[in-house]
Amino acid sequence: MNEARLEELKKILNERRQNLEQGSQENSDAQNFDVLNFNTSKSDTSNSNASNFDASDLNNKNSKALNSNDKNSDGPNLNAERGRKFQNLDPDNATLFKNSKTRDYDKEPIIIKNYEKFFVYARLFIILPTSGLPLFLIRDIIDFGYINTYEYLLSCMALLLIAVITYIFTVIRNKREIRFTDQYIEFLDKGVVKRQCKVEEEVLRRNFSTENFRTSSFIVLVVLCVGSLGLFLVALIFMYITNMLLKLIVYFYINHSLKGFKIFPFIKVARPGYGKYLYNAVAISAHYYLIYLYSSEIYNEVKEYFLQKNINIDYIKKDYTVFI
Repeated sequence: MNEARLEELKKILNERRQNLEQGSQENSDAQNFDVLNFNTSKSDTSNSNASNFDASDLNNKNSKALNSNDKNSDGPNLNAERGRKFQNLDPDNATLFKNSKTRDYDKEPIIIKNYEKFFVYARLFIILPTSGLPLFLIRDIIDFGYINTYEYLLSCMALLLIAVITYIFTVIRNKREIRFTDQYIEFLDKGVVKRQCKVEEEVLRRNFSTENFRTSSFIVLVVLCVGSLGLFLVALIFMYITNMLLKLIVYFYINHSLKGFKIFPFIKVARPGYGKYLYNAVAISAHYYLIYLYSSEIYNEVKEYFLQKNINIDYIKKDYTVFI
C-alpha cells in the first residue's frame, strides 16, 4: 500500500475520532445541562413551595391570631349581650335585685332622738312670750313715745335662759327615742315602748309647727284680728317668725351647719297622745306623735324607710297652725 493511501486513512480516522470526541462532549454537556436544569427547577420549585408554604402559614397564623383577638375583644360584648338576653328572659330580675337591697328594719331599725317634747314646751314657754314682745314695743311707742331698751334686753335674756333650761330637761336629760321597724314607728322613753304607731299614709303630715290648722281655728283667728285692730295678726306673724328662728337655731346647734335645713322639719304620724286626767289635756301634754328630722342624714334615712312603703315624704300633705 502506498504512502498516499496511508495518509488518507489516517486523516479519515482522525476526523472520525474528533467527531466521536465532539459528540461525547456534547452529550456530556447536554446531560450536565439537564442535571442543572433539573436541580434549578427543583430548587425553584422547592423555594416556591417553601415561600408559598411560609406565606400561607403566616397568613393562617395571622388570621388565627386576629380571629383570636377578635374573639377576645368580642368577649365582653358577647357577655353583655348574654346578660341583656338573660335579663329579658327573667322579668323578675329587677325585682329580685331591688329586694336584695331592701333593709330589714326589724333586724336593723332606725333609732333617732326624740325632740318632740322640747318643741311642744317651746311654743308655750319660748315662742308665745317672744312673739308678744312686739306688742309691748308698740304699746310703749304709742303710750310713752320711747322704748325702754333695758327692759327688753332683760326680757330677751330671760327668754334665752328659759329656752336653755327647757332644752336641758326635755332633750339632754330626757332619754326619749323613736324607733322605726317594719310595721310600726315606736316612741320609747328610757327604752320602754310608750306608743306604737302603724304607718298609714293618710295620717302622715308635714307640720310647720306642732298642731293642725282647723277651720274653727281660722274663724277664731279672724275674730281676734278684727277685735284687736290687727294687733293679734302682728303677734301671729311674729309667732311664725320666732318659730322658724327657733328651728334654725336648734338645727345649727345640733349640726353646726345649716346644710339641709327645712322649714317643715316635722312629720306627724298619729294624733297627739294626752294623759288620762283633765289637767293633762292641755297643749304641753301632747306627746308620742311627732318626729323631728334634725339632720340631712336622718332625713334621708327616714325618707328611704318610707319609700320602701311606697310613701314619699317630700309630697305628703302639709299642716299649718294658728297657735304655733
